[in-house]
Amino acid sequence: MEGSERLKELYERGEIDGYVENIADEAMKEARIEPPFKKRFFELERKRLVSLLRGWVEVELKRGARFRVKAVEAERIMEIGGLALRGRVDRIDELEDGSELVIDYKSGKASRNDWLTERPKEPQLLIYSAGGNFSGVSFARLVPGELRFVGISKYEVLPGIKPFESDGNFRKKAEGKDWDGLMDFWKTALEGLARDFMDGQAQIDPNGGATGSESACRYCELPAFCRVAELLPVTSEEGEDERSDDDR
Repeated sequence: MEGSERLKELYERGEIDGYVENIADEAMKEARIEPPFKKRFFELERKRLVSLLRGWVEVELKRGARFRVKAVEAERIMEIGGLALRGRVDRIDELEDGSELVIDYKSGKASRNDWLTERPKEPQLLIYSAGGNFSGVSFARLVPGELRFVGISKYEVLPGIKPFESDGNFRKKAEGKDWDGLMDFWKTALEGLARDFMDGQAQIDPNGGATGSESACRYCELPAFCRVAELLPVTSEEGEDERSDDDR
């Protein structure tokens, strides 16, 4: 498959635009658009796609180290804590030292802080990288005006992402773990979730609680049937716990 050398070659020859337009044309062949807006919608969507791809090429060209795209949309069967999972990896790059980088394309919000919880909401990258020779995991944020990588890496392999050891802010949130410690934390968290699933653990325990800003409770359609909120402390405007001493 292609990689940094091919991308650099196209750039130096001034052939990037044609390359991007060909990719957009191939992608649009799969589009299913109903009349009467078919022609105009097709034109607008192709224009949007070309702009997005051209912008992402600029991001990829900023990568200093060489890489080779090893797999795209590759199906994988992974075993976590005895639980077999079938998934599709958006992309795996092979790096200069033979290690790999796993990438997941994301058109919405992407946050790496979720990877520091024992119950990550988006564990796909962690699952894909479990047991492999990976030097980094990252979302590829595909949002116009915000095209960038969002992830972590063992050393400098992606633009805008500091090597883990020098990323003070993230390491602080990771409670000072080194790279191997982070890998062990992910492994333990994933295996714990897998065991709970196989053991039939289904207690009501929404991630983030009923009042958390990212809580699943915000999107629940059955609040009348749930008593999660009753189990949480009632707080005053000053944030003090208003439970009586008898309730504690």
